[in-house]
Amino acid sequence: MATFKQKIKKIIDKATVHSPVLSYKWEQYKEQRKFKQFKKAETQRLFQRLYEERKWNLMRDDFFDFYKTTTDPEILKIVKWFIKKPYVCVFPYEYTEKYKAEEIEVFVDEDGYPYVLHNGRKLFFPSEWNCYNTATYYNGLLMEQDKHSPHHYLDDNRLSKTHGSVADIGAAEGIWALDVIEQCDHVYLFEYEEKWMEPLKRTFAPYSGKTTIVKKFVGDKTNEQCVTLDDYFADKPIDIIKADIEGSEMQCIIGAKKCLKEKISKVLFCLYHQQEDEEKIVAALKEYDFKIEINKGYMIFIYDKNLKAPYLRHGVMWGEK
Repeated sequence: MATFKQKIKKIIDKATVHSPVLSYKWEQYKEQRKFKQFKKAETQRLFQRLYEERKWNLMRDDFFDFYKTTTDPEILKIVKWFIKKPYVCVFPYEYTEKYKAEEIEVFVDEDGYPYVLHNGRKLFFPSEWNCYNTATYYNGLLMEQDKHSPHHYLDDNRLSKTHGSVADIGAAEGIWALDVIEQCDHVYLFEYEEKWMEPLKRTFAPYSGKTTIVKKFVGDKTNEQCVTLDDYFADKPIDIIKADIEGSEMQCIIGAKKCLKEKISKVLFCLYHQQEDEEKIVAALKEYDFKIEINKGYMIFIYDKNLKAPYLRHGVMWGEK
């Protein structure tokens, strides 16, 4: 049976373009293995990253062929960016190059939980993550939430309108909730992954009186693992929701019919997890009289196993009544 090292080496050897990013990751893996710093979760993430690089290398020609006749200036800019880069990036824009994980300072609390100072507030991560892991992940968050990113949730206009009771659906580490916490009466953090439970408790400990962590998926039915917004907020106010739930956004909308009609006045939804998400989500929200604003720019969501033409997708939409 092939070892993990042999599997990675095989993927690298099969790549049609030998990416400098891929090479860097491989060398980093070998170096850190010498000091036994790579844990199982980290090796799995590296393996996934290498797989994504190879996947992009195999679809590059199809990508360029699909967009060879485009006249859209935004897409042309992205095509030119990819021509210059031998690697894939979910956010194919020059602004991403200013973000460098090695420049991020990571701290560790007395219980072994790493954290960064995000706008002066502690943002915690799982205890099994080392400083490199944490810095790399947080660097991705900063890249994702840059004002030039198609995935950014907030700008000055949206932030000023954030108030009342808010639901962060698919909270993960809770960076969006942390950004808006001061403007809100109460924040409900919906997250099911166990690894985020303790980091969320630590991040929002200073706001324990105005936050509730809900260990549930949000969808179109209520059971032991999942809850609908209509059921959860049947006797509670809810004004704003943000949903980033890996392609389950439509199920969230289906389970929030009453809330969307009677309570919720502002929404943020991710549009990129599946090929037809944008069309379905926008159409569904318009039925509740939301005025829709879609972020400028495009993403190439390499994590979608079914990614195909058209490869570029919008990131996030803001809706308001």
